[in-house]
Amino acid sequence: MDESDERRIDGEGGSAVVPHDARGGARLRRIRGWHRPVPALGEGAAARTMVIAHPVRRPERRGGPSAGGILKGIALGAFAVAAVAGALVMVLLLVTVWNFFGVTGRATASIGDRLNEAVVRTGQAVGTVAQEVADARDPAHPPRGELAQDAEFDSIIRVALNGELPAPRDYRLTLSDVRRRPDATNPDQAQYAVVHRDLRQPRETKLLGQTILVDRDEKDYYLYKGQTVRIGRDLYKVNWVSLATGQIGLARYRQPDTFFGRLEFELD
Repeated sequence: MDESDERRIDGEGGSAVVPHDARGGARLRRIRGWHRPVPALGEGAAARTMVIAHPVRRPERRGGPSAGGILKGIALGAFAVAAVAGALVMVLLLVTVWNFFGVTGRATASIGDRLNEAVVRTGQAVGTVAQEVADARDPAHPPRGELAQDAEFDSIIRVALNGELPAPRDYRLTLSDVRRRPDATNPDQAQYAVVHRDLRQPRETKLLGQTILVDRDEKDYYLYKGQTVRIGRDLYKVNWVSLATGQIGLARYRQPDTFFGRLEFELD
């Protein structure tokens, strides 16, 4: 086929070379991307001008998950959840079996009792793990362990040698001495305070106008660190005893009604 037998057709969708016969007619040939043949025109200059149809534009596919992909993802998620649940069940079973045959079990207990104990211990372990997870999400959680709470005090009184302690209206309490015990095995008992009690106004017994008896109601109390006394309506704990400075410290309980221990002495 010579050069005169071919025609190049240009269009918006591209170009194509179509065989052309001597009569100016186009031979029909399937051209990919074109949906109808090129019509033949008359001879002459007009015969070489051809009008073609635009190529068929197919709609573009937009990206996105297909139904099959969604179902596959759901299946994989369900399988993962089932696998995790199965692993947890196996762990619980293993823990229960370990608790059942563990060394902490009672050898003389029946199988039912041992099984109940194993289940209880397993539940406690699971509860502990769940509590730890919850605590990790709540940094301000209260302490979980049991705390040894000290007594609550609202004031501390420092008393020096020959100084007076709080006392009821009719009595006087005086720190008369601070001493050391050489045989003490506990540092808190190595030194103690001597508190002297007497009446502010002695009781006198008279006969025929003459004083025959004077009662000062005197007594010494020996106080060690940690002991508690009641003076009037208040409770005081000996917070410290210092031989070096010749002083003691008394802490007053904020809520006296909450104390149920032993009182070294009571004075109304």
